[in-house]
Amino acid sequence: MKTFVIRYRRTTGEVEYTEYADFSEALVLRHELESENSDPDIEIVSLTSESLEMLKQTHRRYFLNEISAA
Repeated sequence: MKTFVIRYRRTTGEVEYTEYADFSEALVLRHELESENSDPDIEIVSLTSESLEMLKQTHRRYFLNEISAA
């Protein structure tokens, strides 16, 4: 399983993500990003999935801009 740290801007749908093989490392990054973030429009999450493609299906709202562009 892979863990993805996602930084999502709610108003525009802009998404940035980083993939990690190590769950603990991903959680550390997520906590760092959350502590640095003061923008209520930014959502930071860590999610575990078999693949990025599966994550795009199960958590579609984070990837709507990418899906509609395809």
